Amino acid sequence: MREKLLLARKRAGMTQRELALLLKIPRYKYSKIESGDQKNVDVVLANSIAAVLGSTVDELFLPANSQKMRKNIREAHSA
Repeated sequence: MREKLLLARKRAGMTQRELALLLKIPRYKYSKIESGDQKNVDVVLANSIAAVLGSTVDELFLPANSQKMRKNIREAHSA
């Protein structure tokens, strides 16, 4: 399960149905994404989900250690 998606959706006060309507996708498709049954999510859809939930693709879809590594790389390049 992609708990970060579930938590972000709950924080936004939305049901899966409401979010799916905003994304213009069937509820079952969003449900599969949130449950982790759909492993590969189209980048455009992932960006849309993140935007609606007020988050980023990195925060919602990448493991925590990947986020940390990206942050360290960005800091190293900006130094």
